Amino acid sequence: RRARAWLGIKPQVLTPELAESLALDIDVGVHVASLYDGPAKAAGIQKGDIFLRLDGESLDLDPGESFRDIIEDYPAGSKVSLLVRRTGKIKEFEVELSRSPIRPQDAERARIGEAGLLLRALTFFDRVEIGLAPKSPGAVVLEIDPDGAGSRAGLRVGDIVIKVGGKNLQSLAELRRRLSEPGALPLTV
Repeated sequence: RRARAWLGIKPQVLTPELAESLALDIDVGVHVASLYDGPAKAAGIQKGDIFLRLDGESLDLDPGESFRDIIEDYPAGSKVSLLVRRTGKIKEFEVELSRSPIRPQDAERARIGEAGLLLRALTFFDRVEIGLAPKSPGAVVLEIDPDGAGSRAGLRVGDIVIKVGGKNLQSLAELRRRLSEPGALPLTV
């Protein structure tokens, strides 16, 4: 998979409805809804900022356009210029894009037939969403065979397996190996 560029924000394209709900007097641009530890934060961008221009181009995006896709078109390591509105004042920032953390849809997967499970590696975005520490190990349950051991053990789609046999999960390969062994094995979910 190609390396995607990353700004380190959760963007919201401004619409008249969003602008009204945020009590803004403009309805064009990109609102910084969340800010991760990443390039934007390092450059001084703040949650609530409104991006007006990217490299001199207006961010008057159509409903089908994605700001994330625009950023991902840049190579990781590129420097971009952002014209930002913050509390009524206009500021300009230069941000060096980094390589994006692996997104959930691109994360490693493992099918464990013996347990009747399809699992996916836990990603940065999963950890942020559920409030886990940045390097927390784990695997997300994607599918469960209704007749498999995982189903009989009470696992559900969306569960996150963090320990196997009382020890932190280090990788999907380790989980696959451990779940393929005969006998009962406690999981921490």
